[in-house]
Amino acid sequence: MAEQENIDNKLENADEVKSKTEKVKSSRGKNSKPKQKEVDIRRNKRNKFKIKPVNSNFFIKIGMVFLLIVSVIFLISGFLQSSIYDFSVGLSLCFIIYFLSLFFNISISNIFKKKSVIKKPDVKPIADKKDENLPIIFKAIIFVVIAALLIGFTYYVAVPSLNFQSTSFIWFLATALFIISQVVTYIVYSILKTLKKRTTSLQKLEAISGASTVIACILFSVIGSISGAKMFRAKDYSNLLPIQYIDDRAILNQSFSIDNDQILLPSIDKDIAYRHAQIALGEYGNQYHINYNYLSIQGISVDGEQKIIRTAPLEYSNFVVSMQNNNKGTPGFVVVDVMSGETKLYDEKKLVYMPSSKFSKNLLRHIQTANLTMLFDNYYFEIDDDFNPYWIVPYYNKTIGLFGGKVPSGVLTVDACTGEMNKYSIKEAPEWIDNVVDKEIVKNSALYALKYKKGFINSIGAKTGVYELNDGYNFFIKNGESYYVSSVTSSDVRDQTSIGFLTINLSSGRAKLYVHAGITEGRAMTIARTDDSVKAMNLNSTWPLFITINNTPSYYLTLKNDVKIQKYVFMDQLTGENLVIADTIEDAKKEYIKLINKDSTDIEEYKDMQVVERATINGDKVYIKFVNIEDIFVVDLSLDYTLALIKPNDKLSFSAYRIDEKLCQIVSIFDIELV
Repeated sequence: MAEQENIDNKLENADEVKSKTEKVKSSRGKNSKPKQKEVDIRRNKRNKFKIKPVNSNFFIKIGMVFLLIVSVIFLISGFLQSSIYDFSVGLSLCFIIYFLSLFFNISISNIFKKKSVIKKPDVKPIADKKDENLPIIFKAIIFVVIAALLIGFTYYVAVPSLNFQSTSFIWFLATALFIISQVVTYIVYSILKTLKKRTTSLQKLEAISGASTVIACILFSVIGSISGAKMFRAKDYSNLLPIQYIDDRAILNQSFSIDNDQILLPSIDKDIAYRHAQIALGEYGNQYHINYNYLSIQGISVDGEQKIIRTAPLEYSNFVVSMQNNNKGTPGFVVVDVMSGETKLYDEKKLVYMPSSKFSKNLLRHIQTANLTMLFDNYYFEIDDDFNPYWIVPYYNKTIGLFGGKVPSGVLTVDACTGEMNKYSIKEAPEWIDNVVDKEIVKNSALYALKYKKGFINSIGAKTGVYELNDGYNFFIKNGESYYVSSVTSSDVRDQTSIGFLTINLSSGRAKLYVHAGITEGRAMTIARTDDSVKAMNLNSTWPLFITINNTPSYYLTLKNDVKIQKYVFMDQLTGENLVIADTIEDAKKEYIKLINKDSTDIEEYKDMQVVERATINGDKVYIKFVNIEDIFVVDLSLDYTLALIKPNDKLSFSAYRIDEKLCQIVSIFDIELV
C-alpha cells in the first residue's frame, strides 16, 4: 500500500509541473511574441555565418577524377608512342581507381551527381510493368566481349613474350586474370540475385576476386625470384660463362697486337661519330633524327679492306611524321667511318620496320608477334658487307630458377626494309653479324663468374678472390669479329690497378681473361687529362683501349672537346709512363714506338743500303721485300712519304724490330735512294 501511495504522489507532482510549464509557454506566447519581420532578420544573420559541414567523399572523388585523367593520358601516350612504360603506368592507375571505387563504394559515372530525394508518385505504379533491364545472358555476352577487347588491347600495346619466364608476361597475366575475375564475379552475382539466393554485396565480391588474382600473380613472381636468387644459387651463376684464364705474355702480345693492322684503331669515339651522323642528316633533319642508342660499332669489309664503322638508322622525329610515312619507311641510314671520320647518308633503301614505327610496322611488335615465346632484351642495327640494313636480335634462355640465369641461345635477323626474319644458332650465324650475343648478358655473366666463384657469403664478406669488371668497356675488331674488352680489378673501389683484361667474343660468346697487372683505364684517363701539355685545354678523355705495340702492353685513347678530337694518346699500361700526346694518330704512334724502343736491344740496324726486290702499298703502310733477306718489312708512310714512290731496285737503310717469324717493323729510316 505504501508503494502505491508513493507512485500516486509522483504522478500528481508530474501533472503539476506539466501544467505550470504550459502556463509559462502560453504567457510568453501572449506577452513576448516577436514580430515575424524581426525573426526573419535574426535568422538570416545566423545563417550568414553558419559553416556547412564538408563531405569527406568530395575530396576522394576529386582525387579519383584526377587519377582518371592522368591514366587516360598515359594510356593514349603508350598506344600512340608504342611506349610500354607509359601504358603500364596508365593501367596501374586504372587498378588504383578501381579499388578505390570498390573501397569507398563510389561509382565513377556518378561522381558529380548529387543525392536526390525520391518522391512517391501520385499515381500508383502498374503492377504488371515489365522489367526494363537486359536479360543476364545479354549482359554476360557484352561483358565478355568488353573483357576480350581490353585483354587484346593490352597485349597489342605491351606485346609481352608468352613465356612464364618473362616478367612482362606475368604482369600481363595479372591484368588479364583481373579483368576476367571481375566479369565472372559480376555474372555469378547476377545469376544468384535472379535466383534470389542470399549473397554478400557485389563490391565486396569484386574486391575479393580481384585482389586474389593480383596477389596470386605477385606470390608467383616472388617465388620465382627466390628460386633464382643469387643468395641461394651463387654457384650456378658463377658457371654461366666459362672463362679461359691465360697467363702467357707471348699470347697476350699476339692477341692485342696492332702491329701489321691486326687490330684497327678508331680515330673518333661514339660521341663525335654521333655529331657527324647528325650533320649528315641534311634536309632530313626536320622530320628524322639519329637515336644515340642505336649507333652501334661494327667491322665491315669494303673492297677487301677492313674498316670500323658506326651506323644508325634514321628514326621518325614525332608521331605525325611516323603516321604519314609509316608504310613508306624512313629514308635510310648513316655510316660513319670511325678511322677516317668520313660520313655518308645512304638513302636508297627505305627502312620500314623501326622502333619508332606504328602498328604492325613497329619493330618490337613485328618481332614478338612472330616469335610468341622468344626471350630477348636488346636489338642492334647493323649492315652486311653489301650495305643491306638489318636489325640483329640476340635471344636467350633462362636456366636458373624461373627468372634467372640468362644464357645466349641464338640470333634473329630482321630485314629493316621488308621485315623478313631468319633465326640462327650461335654457331650458324652469318660472319658479318657482330652482335650474335647480347653484350649486356655476357658481361653480367662474366661478372658473376668473377664475383661468385667462391660463394655468395664470400662475395660480401671475406671477398677472397673476388674481382670486378671496370665500370667502362671498349671494343676492338680483329679478323672480322667484334670483341668486348674491359680490365679486371679488385672489389676495392679505391684500387686503381688491374689484374688482367677480359675479352668476350661477341660472335661466339667465348670469354678469356689475360692475366697482366698494370693501371686501370680510369687511372690512364686521369694521367692523360692532367698532363701539362693539355691541362689548360680542359679536354675530356675517351675510354682507353688496351693494345700491345712492339710487345709492349699499352693504352690508346683520345682527348676531345665538345666538337672534335684534339689529341691522340699512347702510354705504357704497366705504370702510365712513356706518355706520348700528339695531334694525329700517326704522329702519336710513331713517337711512341721510338720512345719504347729507344733502349731496346731487339732493334736491328741495316746501315748498309738494302736493294728493294718488290714493294706493295696497302692503305697507309708499305710492305717491302729486300734482295737476299727472307723477312718482309712493313713501314708506315707517315715515317717518310717518299716511300709512296718506292719500287724495285730502289735502296734504303733503316732500323727495324721483329713482329713475328717473317714480319719486321721498320721504325726509322737513315737514307732512301730512288733509282
